[in-house]
Amino acid sequence: MEWQPISSAPKLSMKMFVVAAFNVKEHRGYNSDPYCVWRDSKGNFVRWPHKFSPTHWLQLPEKPEEL
Repeated sequence: MEWQPISSAPKLSMKMFVVAAFNVKEHRGYNSDPYCVWRDSKGNFVRWPHKFSPTHWLQLPEKPEEL
């Protein structure tokens, strides 16, 4: 699985990993930690702690049959 642009993230309330990655001078190549989030009915990312939006998303892996 590879990180996808946030514009391609599902609009539904599916849980996903998101991250913010910047490669511009102002942020000096900043990458946030990945956070497990979902979208609310307004399209906001629930549990995303930053004031700026995430830039990339990744689908959660399948749950293992046995833990």
